[in-house]
Amino acid sequence: MVKKRQGEGTDRVKSTYVSDLEVGRPVDGYFVISRATLRSYSGGQFLSLRLADRTGKVDGVVWDGAEALYPRCLVGRPARVVGRVGQYQGNPQVVVDKLLFDLPEGEIDPADFLPTAPVDPEETARELGALAETLEDAWLAALWAKFREDPLWEAFCRAPGGKLWHHGYVGGLVEHTLSVCRCALRIAEGYPEVDRDVLLAAALFHDISKAEELRCDTMIDYTDEGRLIGHLVLSAMRIERLIGEIPDFPATLRNRLLHCMLAHHGEAPGSPVNGMTREALVLHHADVVDAHMNAYNREIGRAEAAGRPWTDYIHLLGRYLYAGECIEPTQG
Repeated sequence: MVKKRQGEGTDRVKSTYVSDLEVGRPVDGYFVISRATLRSYSGGQFLSLRLADRTGKVDGVVWDGAEALYPRCLVGRPARVVGRVGQYQGNPQVVVDKLLFDLPEGEIDPADFLPTAPVDPEETARELGALAETLEDAWLAALWAKFREDPLWEAFCRAPGGKLWHHGYVGGLVEHTLSVCRCALRIAEGYPEVDRDVLLAAALFHDISKAEELRCDTMIDYTDEGRLIGHLVLSAMRIERLIGEIPDFPATLRNRLLHCMLAHHGEAPGSPVNGMTREALVLHHADVVDAHMNAYNREIGRAEAAGRPWTDYIHLLGRYLYAGECIEPTQG
């Protein structure tokens, strides 16, 4: 929520969202800059923007004073955007007349700009905790208890599960973790050779340091630590520290757990090491299934909402996805 501005007698709230924009209509609202690029054209330079809020993203363009504005267009910075909605190559584009950055303190509520999980993250965290309580191995149960006491726990429950591809919203990480745990355990039901406790613990901990890898204030983006080290290694480092706080924690159990965590992205170079245990194999495939299903559901849902049988071309996958026979666009 955008709170009262200094000198105004009434509350000014963020009432314009990306999802509300219509071609030909004026714009006067608050958005976060998620991308800014200075480009050249025959008449000089223009500023190409990507504007975002919790409902989506839209391209923007500034023609006048672009060079002077560019240094102020920091990624993640909120701004008041005044202009109109045009169209470029068939897609909406905001033609910006004014870009205002000097917003009074307390003007912006980050919740206006961050998408949130469809289910309350606190409820998801409770479900995850109940599943963790089924750990029978006393060492792994003690390790889970240590993590619950760690300062990272609170950030873990709020963190996104990714930036763009899957679970890219507040509470996405704990949702993804719960789904991976459930998926992994279902797979393991058909293979009694799999050590259930090692698998469950690895699934619980596999992505915990995405809470360090990604920042989540006015937008989702990578931290310096996240780019330089990455969540696989950061998560293993965090668990290694917590294991060090438990006297006599078995070395073999430590190795098996950390191996699963470090191998869960599949074959190197995706992971620091290749999976060499049953539990590592199951965790990797459970992680892939949940991440892809979340992304597939999002993309197919968009096509269904528009009444289209196919999604847009997805460059990350190198393919279209089939949504089914053409239906009436979703109303709402």
